[in-house]
Amino acid sequence: MLILAVILINAIFGALGEKVQLKYDLTENAIYKLDRQSISLLESLDKKINIYIMAVRRNFTGSAYLTQAYNILEQYPRYSANLSLTFVDYAADPTFAAGFPGRQLEVGSILVVGDDGIRQLKLADLFNFTLSRDGASMVIGSSRAEEAITGAIMEIVTGEVVRAALLVGNGAKKPAAFLSMLKDNNYDVVEINPFAAEIPDDASVVFLFGPGTDYTEYEIDKIDDFLYNNGNYGKTLFYTADSSSPTLPRLESYLAEWGVSVEDGAVYETSAERTYQYIPFYPVADYSDRLYKDMLYDARSTFLMPMARQIRILYEFRDANSTEMLLEFGASTVVRPSDAPADFTAEDAAVRGPLPALALASKRTAADGAALSRSNVIVSASTEMLDEKFIKNPSLTNGEYLLNLVNSLAKTNSTPKITPKSFAGRNLSIPTSAASTLGIILAGLAPACVFAFGAAVWLHRRNG
Repeated sequence: MLILAVILINAIFGALGEKVQLKYDLTENAIYKLDRQSISLLESLDKKINIYIMAVRRNFTGSAYLTQAYNILEQYPRYSANLSLTFVDYAADPTFAAGFPGRQLEVGSILVVGDDGIRQLKLADLFNFTLSRDGASMVIGSSRAEEAITGAIMEIVTGEVVRAALLVGNGAKKPAAFLSMLKDNNYDVVEINPFAAEIPDDASVVFLFGPGTDYTEYEIDKIDDFLYNNGNYGKTLFYTADSSSPTLPRLESYLAEWGVSVEDGAVYETSAERTYQYIPFYPVADYSDRLYKDMLYDARSTFLMPMARQIRILYEFRDANSTEMLLEFGASTVVRPSDAPADFTAEDAAVRGPLPALALASKRTAADGAALSRSNVIVSASTEMLDEKFIKNPSLTNGEYLLNLVNSLAKTNSTPKITPKSFAGRNLSIPTSAASTLGIILAGLAPACVFAFGAAVWLHRRNG
């Protein structure tokens, strides 16, 4: 009887383990637990989704990140009866590929299959990679297993892939980390040289990052035609200025027509508390617009605008055009002109803050007084803000804020940003003001409190 009871108990807990989470994640950042956004998606899933992993379970051992990815994968079917997860021993069953003609499957391939499409991932797509300390090889820096799988499911469920164009040529930048983030969130970004090719009609957003040479009227007309969209509007241009770029008369005149002027000079922060790592050309920007600020998980976190160019809003409203400030440099900023002498100081500055850091210009089409659609031009004072060390820094909101902004204007229901999971200790990448406060607490206040408490105990015992 005892043996039968043990077998019955094991069977019960085995069945529960398939349906109920019997593990509890005690890690600091809940790296083994699905994000609430993924859980919400799975609980509302009303379409059949099958996930096939071209590997066996024992392949997910030997590495903390492989183990983490496996634990994340096995949670998906627990939150939805419409989702199944199957590990396929591809080496033992190469005929599996016959069910998916035209696909190059191999060990480690991942298929997310639904009635409305198939998304294929590689095992490497579950991780972010970085250089090793000696710079000799690439190592896993963090896990993005949940982001990749949830994104693939969302793409199938919604059927939505946002088309976008990256304008290249003229010395324009191609920020890899930002473009990778867009790809992870169901954006299909194609590179277009506007001098040689047309901007795709189905693109919702066009990106132009820090061009180094001016555009021709022919190229500007292509951008203008894209935004006009045969009178239907509904398009967005995302432009970033660069403090190292020269004056671009034609391009900057076009932006001025939308209400934003890109002017000479670099933004210089005179208050050490509002800089990043005491670098005056790495100023913090404040949230001016409530809409996008409220979209943030933690609006107390910092947005950084390094190596920023001076921009100015020319008007708030003019006919069908409107312009608003989304991010703003503080009153303690000044502008250092490009031709400033070597002995230039903040006291010499002619332009002082507060200054615009990120502006949104819009043009609406209307019928019977009701706005129907609008095209937008986002103008950022900084291109450097898109660098990997700022986009992927969990202490900064650069990546989250910009993704929310672009998603909103592109009218996409794309997967919300899910933070990559890392076993490494988090870098304390915080603004100078927070670092100074923390230093005072740890170096002065905390030891003083400990000393005072110890003295009180000593005096109590001595006089007791």
